[in-house]
Order: sequence, then C-alpha cells, then structure tokens
Amino acid sequence: MLGLCSHEPHFSLLREEVKFGRPPKYKQKGAAAQKTGGVEHITFHLLHLSLLREYLSWEFRSIEDKLSFAYNVESIIDDWVLMGFLIGNDFIPHLPHVHIHEDALPVLYKTYMEVLPQLDGELIGLV
Repeated sequence: MLGLCSHEPHFSLLREEVKFGRPPKYKQKGAAAQKTGGVEHITFHLLHLSLLREYLSWEFRSIEDKLSFAYNVESIIDDWVLMGFLIGNDFIPHLPHVHIHEDALPVLYKTYMEVLPQLDGELIGLV
C-alpha cells in the first residue's frame, strides 16, 4: 500500500512468502537443524507495482466518461488504497460488516464505481 501511495511509477517489492502456522520440520543434522529449514526453503515474491497500477487504471477506466471532473489515475489509486484500509489490516480493524473473506472488496469497488460519478471528485480529495 505504501508503495502505491508513493506514486513512484517504477516501484517493485521483493517480499518473503508469509506462511501461517508452525514451520515444517526438516530432517537436517548439526547446526543446520537449528534453523527453520534454511535459505533454500524460503520463497520470495517479486511484485511490480507498475503492473498493479496498470491493472487498477484499466479496471476503473470504464467510469472515465461518466465523471464530471478529470479522470486522474493517481487519485483513483489513492481511493483504492483507502478502500483497502476500510477492509482492515494488521494495524487497524475493519469496518463492521466489511469482511474480506465475505467478498467485501468487489462490493466496495462496484459501489465506488457507481457513486464516484455523482461526487465532485475522488474520495481522498473530498476529505
């Protein structure tokens, strides 16, 4: 989320895979057995935020002709980040009755696309 908020067009993240629960036990001997599986068992993911930005622009481009104000993909991305925070994360609770495991994101996006043409600007600009 912070990478998107930076508005840097060429931003990539290298992230270690997050696994929940107990780490698996590996059959190793000696000092290697004290580690949780060793470096060779770590999976990394490379996320190109520029690609995510393109997908978001494509996803919300359909409302461009319906807006009474200029379409600004940077502001749309800011609104998208805000909607993500409404779902909650590790640091802030979610809104009541807005649960990610109950498909809240598609509902939020659909509602956003229906309501935005009725507003005088993006959500972030109205705050």
